[in-house]
Amino acid sequence: MKALIDDFNVYHSKHNPVYGFFTTMVAPMWRYHQIHASGVGIDYSYADYVYKIRRLDQIRKVDSKYSPHILGMSLRHEVFYRNMSVNVGVGAYLIKKTGHTAEKEDNPIYQHVSLRYSLPSTNNCLFMGYNVKAHRFSKVDCVQLTVGWRWQTKK
Repeated sequence: MKALIDDFNVYHSKHNPVYGFFTTMVAPMWRYHQIHASGVGIDYSYADYVYKIRRLDQIRKVDSKYSPHILGMSLRHEVFYRNMSVNVGVGAYLIKKTGHTAEKEDNPIYQHVSLRYSLPSTNNCLFMGYNVKAHRFSKVDCVQLTVGWRWQTKK
């Protein structure tokens, strides 16, 4: 998203719209302690803004690869305190073709930090939260409102 905003400001400095995209994550986590869980996640995003980037690159006569499908794999850790938790992760893109600017400037490694609240009425299975995904620990790629479900295994 950062690459799009940078390019979009060149052509439309008075208007900087927010582009939405859909993300889904599956992350089997092993809860090895009352407050700690770790696991591996698969992150898939559908980023419709890629078509806007392609149009901007065509204006500049730049040829690159474009696809709205973004796939990554990440290592995750979550720390729990009552109904709140913080989930952090470091991942690498397996598939990401978002244009010339992203190829030059974006790192194939990404990080994310989520703050989550689990609803007690659902046995803490349903959670809502806020996620920030970044590159190089500083360049924010996107912010997300999240809704998720934890499947709990019986002991």
